[in-house]
Amino acid sequence: MDDIKRFLNYSSTFWQYIEKRIVPTDDCFFYGVNMKMDTNNCLVDMKVFVPVITDLQTTLVNVHELKHAYDLYQLLGNPLDKGEYEYERRVKELEESFKEKYMVKNINRYLKNRISIHILFSFCYFSTHA
Repeated sequence: MDDIKRFLNYSSTFWQYIEKRIVPTDDCFFYGVNMKMDTNNCLVDMKVFVPVITDLQTTLVNVHELKHAYDLYQLLGNPLDKGEYEYERRVKELEESFKEKYMVKNINRYLKNRISIHILFSFCYFSTHA
């Protein structure tokens, strides 16, 4: 979750608000933001259903749903009027951006570990065969 928070870079106010409204679920068919509306069709609250983070795919689902939650958070107290397509398009773009940055970070970490292991192995090999 720390990688997601750093990547999304939303205000601490948002994270404090949403923290109590995130519901981890193991049900792979039920992710999303459940909105609570008042009688004037104004958004008054929400719950975010996301999978427990175990791999890149579950991380992307979390990024996706938290982006929706952030967009809706900015509309609290207001009626909803934007089409769902606009929200989905922006979320998909953000999801791709996270995937690229996450992959680069993990590839760099993997390469650094491999280089360190190779250098250590070479040092040990040459030390014993000198």
